[in-house]
Amino acid sequence: MRLGAAAPFWFLAGRDHLVAVRRQRESSAAALWASARRYAHLIAALPFVKMVAVTGALAVNNPSSAQDDIDLLIVSQKGRVWLVRGQAVLLVRAVRQLGVTLCPNYVLADHVLDFGPPSLFTAHELAQLVPLYGWDLYRRILAINHWVAHYLPNAGAHGEGEPEMGALLRSSKRVLEAALSWRPGDGLEEWEQRRKIPRLTQEAAARGGAGALFTPDICKGHMGDHGAKILQRFAEALAAHGLPAGEAPHG
Repeated sequence: MRLGAAAPFWFLAGRDHLVAVRRQRESSAAALWASARRYAHLIAALPFVKMVAVTGALAVNNPSSAQDDIDLLIVSQKGRVWLVRGQAVLLVRAVRQLGVTLCPNYVLADHVLDFGPPSLFTAHELAQLVPLYGWDLYRRILAINHWVAHYLPNAGAHGEGEPEMGALLRSSKRVLEAALSWRPGDGLEEWEQRRKIPRLTQEAAARGGAGALFTPDICKGHMGDHGAKILQRFAEALAAHGLPAGEAPHG
């Protein structure tokens, strides 16, 4: 197999056009990261939000343009997943007017951090996760899902620490959490669950979103089941080269 080079990049011979694509996408990523950090900071200030992380193409500096969606994973306090999601959706609608598309398509409670069953696709998703708030919780996710190292032994933790939350945002978050920690918050949470879980479950079924999941503790809005498609293609590639299929880790 022949290789080509254009410092600092290496590529398969005859594919030097990818250097320009890589540079264009890095430029797009830089613009998107500025927006991601700005709005992740605001989401982090919402009551009951414990962690905010970037996923998807931006997490690996590979957006197709500077107008790409910013995919986010949010971890909430137990019993407040749908209240947190509702608040995040309101922010999404507000910033859309500024030309920014936030996609908080994965919200889960802080007691359901096991992302199994293990697979190469999920291992990549976790390895590429970039936390912008909630560093301690991010470390817990990596510890609970230690099987990632079976698939990607060289993967390391990402992140740059946490931005300092201003005193005003910190105070307002505490006040709102105190106000919504009992019956008013319980009522809003149950109302959102009744409204959204059946509707989103029906939408996922209609769109063939086998990767989507909507429960009181998880809102996983992955309507396109990319994981199954990618794993199928990977298995076909292994078979084409006479290689055994990968095994799931044990224990």
